[in-house]
This record gives sequence, C-alpha cells and structure tokens, in this order.
Amino acid sequence: MNHRLPLLRGQVHRSDPFQSVFGSKSDPLPRPARDPDTHRANLFQQIDRIAQEVAARPAGTRIQGASRELVSVRPEPGFELVAESLADARSDARLVAVDDETGAAIVDTPKAELTYLRKKIEDFADDTKISKITGSRRNEPAVAPIREFALANDYDLAGTRLRGAALTSAAVRWFEIACRGGYESPEDSTESRNQIGLACQRFNVPAPQEYEATDRIVFFSRMSLATLRQLVEAVDCIYEFDVAGPATRAFLTYEAQLEAEIYSAQVVPPPNDAPSVVLLDTGVSTDHPLLEPLIRGATCVVPGFELSPEDTHGHGTEMAGTAAFSDVVQLLDDGSIVASHWIESARIMIAPGVATATEEYRPFWPKMTVDAVRSIEDGDERLRVFATAIAAQLDHPGLPTYWSHAVDSIAYNRGKGRLFIVCIGNASSEDITVLTGYPTMNLEEKLHDPAQAINAVTVGAFTRRVELPPGDDFSSYVPVAPRNGVSPHTSAGLVRGGDAIKPDIVFEGGNVGLDDVLPNPTIPSMVGVTTGHRHKFARPLSIHWATSEATARAANFAGRLWAMLPSLRAETVRALLVHSAAWTQTMKRQFPNLDERLAICGFGEPNLEFATACTNARATVIVENELANAQVERVKQSSTKKPVEKFSRELKLFEMPLPEHLLLDAGDSEIELRVTLSYFSEPNTFRRRLQRGLDLRWDMQGPQESEQQFLQRINKLARGGKPRKDKTKGFGWSLGIQRRSRGTVQRDSWIGPASLLAGSKQIAVYPSLGWWDRSRHTKLRSLRFSLIVSVIGPGLDLYTPIATALEATIPFEV
Repeated sequence: MNHRLPLLRGQVHRSDPFQSVFGSKSDPLPRPARDPDTHRANLFQQIDRIAQEVAARPAGTRIQGASRELVSVRPEPGFELVAESLADARSDARLVAVDDETGAAIVDTPKAELTYLRKKIEDFADDTKISKITGSRRNEPAVAPIREFALANDYDLAGTRLRGAALTSAAVRWFEIACRGGYESPEDSTESRNQIGLACQRFNVPAPQEYEATDRIVFFSRMSLATLRQLVEAVDCIYEFDVAGPATRAFLTYEAQLEAEIYSAQVVPPPNDAPSVVLLDTGVSTDHPLLEPLIRGATCVVPGFELSPEDTHGHGTEMAGTAAFSDVVQLLDDGSIVASHWIESARIMIAPGVATATEEYRPFWPKMTVDAVRSIEDGDERLRVFATAIAAQLDHPGLPTYWSHAVDSIAYNRGKGRLFIVCIGNASSEDITVLTGYPTMNLEEKLHDPAQAINAVTVGAFTRRVELPPGDDFSSYVPVAPRNGVSPHTSAGLVRGGDAIKPDIVFEGGNVGLDDVLPNPTIPSMVGVTTGHRHKFARPLSIHWATSEATARAANFAGRLWAMLPSLRAETVRALLVHSAAWTQTMKRQFPNLDERLAICGFGEPNLEFATACTNARATVIVENELANAQVERVKQSSTKKPVEKFSRELKLFEMPLPEHLLLDAGDSEIELRVTLSYFSEPNTFRRRLQRGLDLRWDMQGPQESEQQFLQRINKLARGGKPRKDKTKGFGWSLGIQRRSRGTVQRDSWIGPASLLAGSKQIAVYPSLGWWDRSRHTKLRSLRFSLIVSVIGPGLDLYTPIATALEATIPFEV
C-alpha cells in the first residue's frame, strides 16, 4: 500500500459533482463506450497487480490474523458505480462504503484475486451473452463504469477532516479509527479489537478507548501520523481513519490529562511591552507548566485573610488557561505557541461563599476591585484588559450598585479609559424548569452584579457544542441547546426601554445534557478544556463552562486584538469587540423579537478577522477623537461691567466620502452600513440611579437628505431655534436612535441598496448633557470617543476604499 500524506489528490481521479453527466440516481446511467475485450484485459491486469502486491508484501508487515484486503474500486470520471454489485455474500466480499467525493467504493474481501468479480467481468466481455432484446451486455451496469481496481490507499481511507489538514508525518493528534465490527457483528468487533490491541503494542501506542456503533467499532488513540500509517499497514480491519472532531478531541484530552505533552509544550512569551490580560478571580497557579512563562504578575487583595496570590480553588487558573490560549487542546496538539499577551492575576476571592465572598462582606467588594486594579498597575502603564467572572445576584436587576459604580469608575479612569470585561452571570442551568423552558426561560434569569455597569463589556454565552462523548456513559443524554444557539448557562439583560443593552457580546460557554429530568452541565465534550490548579497531583487539565468561560474567551480576544493593534485606545478596542459581532441564524430563529435577542445575545459573537480587517482603513473608517461638554467665552457687556461667561455646545461632524462609483455600479445589490460609537462616561450614583457626567449620541445623513437638511434635523441652532418643518428622515436603522443610545457603546446598522449610500455622507457626534453640567468645575470637561464606520457587501467587504473622514466642529443645541 502506498501510504503518503499529504494525501494522493493528484493520483486519484474524482468526478466533479458540479459537472456530473449522469443526472439523478433514478435516471438510467450512461456507460463509457469502449471495447469490451480491452476493458476486460485492463481490469484483469489491475486485479493481477493487486495479487502481486499482496504476495510481495514483506513478511512480518502484518500482525497475526490480518489476512483480508481492502480494495478500492474507482469509477470513470463522470460515471457512477453500481456499488451493491461489488459485494458477494458467497465469497464474503463486503461493500464497506462509497466515497461521496471520489465516487470510489471500498470492498473488504478475503482474497486479493477477486474471483467473483473476474467472473462478472468475463461475462460482460462475452459476446454470446448480449441480450437479444435490449442489446446490452451482461453485468454492463456493474462493470462498464469501473476504471480501476487498486489496494485502498490513504486517500481512500482518510476522513474529510484529515483530507483537509496539512499534517506532517510527525504531527501527533487524536485519531478516530473505524474498524470492521459493531454490536451487530460481535465476532468482527472482537477480531478488530484484538488486531488493534496487538498493533498498538507493536508501535508502543497506549491502549485506545473504543465505542461500538451499529456496524463499526471505533477506536480513539493519540499517535503521530507516521505511526498511524504503520498501524494501517499492520492490520486488515481499518475501514476509515480521521482526525478526531473538536468535541471528541477535547473529551479525550481531558480524560488523558497528557502530562508529558503539557510539560514538554513550548510556550514562548510575548514581547516585554505586549498587553496583559488581568484576571480578578481566585488567584492563579503561578507554577503551572503552561502558565508560568506568561504570568507577569500576581497579587492578592483579600483583606484580613491571606496574602498569597496562589489559587486554592481552581476557578482563576481555569480562567487563565482560556484567557491565555483560547484553545488548550490545540496548543497540546501543536506542541508550541508564541503568546500574544501576558497574564496577570489579582486574587479578590479565596472561594465562593468563603471569607470575603460571603454576603456580609459585600460592602468590601467595590474597594477590593479598585485595590486589585491599583495593585496590578502600580505605575506600569502597559495596555491591560481587566476581566472578572465573579458575580452576585441582584435584588433589583439593572439598578446600579456600589460595585457596578466601581467598575464604571475603573473603566472611565479619569477620562483615560480602561478596558474592563465582566460576565453577565449564570442562569440556574441545573434547574429542570429553566432547562425544559429553554430558551425562553433564560430571559427570566436576570443579569448579576456588576454586569449592569455601563462602561464594562458585559459577556453572555452561546454554544456550538452539541456532540456527546463516544461510548455508552452519556448515550442517554441529549443537548439542551442547538448548535450556535444561546447557551443554557447564560442569563439575560432587561427587555425594557431606558436600560443599556446587556450583554454587549456573547462567546462560547458550553451546553447542558439532559437525561429525562437529570441535567448534566459537565459532560466533557460540552465544556471547555483548560488549565487546572491541581497540576502537582497529576491533574494539570480542568474543565470550565458558562459565562466564566465566555468571559475568559472575550479577554483572550481583546488581548490578541490589542497585541496586533497596540496604538488603539481602550475605547476603540471595546468598539471593535461590539462592531465585529454578529448573530447566528440560530439566535435569530430562537429570538425573532429584537428586544429579546438583544437582551440575551447582545450584538452576537465577535469576529477577530473582521475586527483586525477594520483597521486597514479601506472598508472601515476609525475615528479617535474627543468632545467637550461645553465651551466658555467671556462676553463684555459694557465698559463699566465685568465680562460674563457664556457657555456653548458643539457637535463633531465627520464627512465620510464613500466610493460613489463602486456603490453605483453595485446598484440594487444589498449592502450593510455598520456604525459603532464607544466612550466611557464618568458615573455618579444617587438614590440607586446612575447618572453620567456626559453622554454622546450619533446620527447620520440620510440617503435623501442634503447636508443642510441633516443638520437642521439634529441641531436646533441650524434651524434658528425654530421647530422642525422639513420632515426629512435618516436611514432606516435596525435598532433606531432610542434603542442604541441607552449605553456607552452604541452600534446600529442599515441594510439596503448600495446606490443609496453613494456619495459623501455626514456623521454627527453630539453631547447629551449629564451631571457634568451642574458646576463650572466639571462643565468644561471633555470626553474621549471612538467612532467606527464600515461598509459591508458582496465584492465590497473589507476592500472598498473609503476616504479618511473629514472633521468639522459646529455650534450645537438640542
């Protein structure tokens, strides 16, 4: 057998499914026109060659008992085999499968001579056996389409994931190996189990795990691709082999723990000035072999208890693994990684319900959060992403607390901005009422403190994990959530006017298995695999899930993005997280009501490729600017009186010269215009109501508006202080100005014909007054903001040139 990967694409003739000449399966299939004697001679020669290769196989290549052969029967391009005709019960020749991509059929036969097929081919070429009625040859449908017989090679047996993977011979992966057997054929299962066991011993591979399906027995084993090739040559029972799927791979990695791979993995630290992800949690295991190279600092701010930053609970170390690597399983597969950012830890809790984590210590939590940030920064001005997945139930969801006020103040950072990520909090995902009422009941599970913080990036959870582990242990469970649906673990924001849209975004947070009425949130293929704090006790890997996992993934995303684009402000990185997000089709189906979808999905899952492409200033314009609450001038009333102070407002106007010729050429093609404004407002909490120092709004010149009409629509001064007469309208935004303006990150989009967007369009950013206006001391403060505008459409995505925005400042009055 020829075992070479990358697989033999150039040596395998495949029919093109888009240029098929044979129509539907119910239609009569045309047959290749050729001389029957020549066709018979060619096929006999190929069968003889198979027998010769088998006879020439070196002694000892195969293990004891491996005597059968797998033969690939390949069709002429554009033709389809009658696969069932290739099997023969009397000679125990079995049809294994037909490859959808190549059209080739795999036959499991006890003898390489294929005597039964020789007889069919001989009858096909015999002129005396032509039907006098139809004029067709005997066995013509079965024999005529055959182009080639050959021993099955790597491409014939490899699954779709392996065919698409660029693996070297030395690459070590989890492989799934489907063999002859299944619970319908227990004797075959026993024989395959014996062969695979002997082969694993020969090649020093640990005993595999197995799963017995109906007509296959599947083995799961971790080895190099080179070893897998040797194993395939040594046995006769392997029908297919492939790289294990993500869910199975995660399950197997967690079960095996893989200490050798963990201690040998090469984790290359980032540059000294790279950003850090700071976790406010239960601490971190600073000597974990995967984390140690990346931990730049660790501290503890738990008052009155212990000063050690080490994690004795586990949650913080679990967060660290995902925040550092996103995919620990992939790291172990690759064996090395060059990290993009550092990890820092501030221990603010020993364990849930212990010491300062109890309800009576709740008044300490705001100060502990502030102290944690100060202790980490300590004069070091590097870029930092702060994240916490510690949350508490709220008596009055949505109302500010001193803890959410602290988070808002930390993010405001005296006007300089900090990126602070918090979880929305977990639903009662072990409550059968919540699970059986999924996903509607998740709307009733309200956000936790401090997720209501307006300046924070609040993270909810969705999931792609719907596969159960192989074997019988979990076979009675079914996943609660569908693929790409809302995670059963996530809680929701508020569906009412006036509240900021929370969560802002969602990330993977795992699924729940349900067995009649028994929920299981820890099924290993439905949770994340990460670093564990018990590495000294042979348990270096752990699992985590829910909004904790989602928050760690959000922090990893932000750290990687900022590492690639270190010149961006915190406001801009936050804007890109939201700007790049999108709902899945499943989310749209689950929550057709827009307010409900926003309350549980936010703006969807961010896309790192889209976020980084936004910064190329081609399809997207990014503006980093600031706007004053007010300006002051001294007005002299007369020569005898002192000048008086007069305060005025301004708006910032940005002209976006959009690519008119490209958009007009696109005509009625549908495009998306996406706009996001991000800023950090200074909080002030009074009587449990959050007041903001200054709020901002944005609006855009509509497709049928002139610049003057636009300014008159949004600016009282442009109308001379008079009520509006001209009832022009802006774009028909998906959310509208009332919905999008509730928080301090404001995103909206318009979808419509490209031609309506052609030409220069004005975007205004203007003030909405808050408590800064109460005194002269605060009245003149300015607020930084970031504005992102993207044009997305077929042929326009990330390539449409948009000229740099042109800025103007205009007197403004609401």
